[in-house]
Amino acid sequence: MSPLGEEADGQAVLTIDAEGRVYSLDHTGDWYLGPTLDAALSTLVTGALPARLTRA
Repeated sequence: MSPLGEEADGQAVLTIDAEGRVYSLDHTGDWYLGPTLDAALSTLVTGALPARLTRA
């Protein structure tokens, strides 16, 4: 995992793994945004509900 950026003024950290999958990590859990950067950006821009991976 490598940091990619922030979401919502630092409320979440965006990360990317070695396979190019993108995640959002925040106080409510870990979220899978998509298999590629383009898919993740689409999820963020459209407001689609990402898959939750963990619960806080």
